[in-house]
Amino acid sequence: MIPILLGAAALATGAVGALKGAEGIGNMKQAKEIGEQAQQKYESSLQNLKAAWEITNQSAEGLWTNADSCQAEYNCTIHSFY
Repeated sequence: MIPILLGAAALATGAVGALKGAEGIGNMKQAKEIGEQAQQKYESSLQNLKAAWEITNQSAEGLWTNADSCQAEYNCTIHSFY
């Protein structure tokens, strides 16, 4: 009788282990998907940031160009607030 109980316990333990293993594989797949989504979101945000930097730089260059024109044409004084 004891060998049958030990065999049943071993079988139950093996079944639980197999189920937990399958659950672990599912969790790994979900984690991989979350990581890939995060990477895509990062890359998209980085592109948006670079585009905003470019627009800002172009705007700043335009301001300095206008300031130089003012000085050349009208002898304007540009005040620095540094």
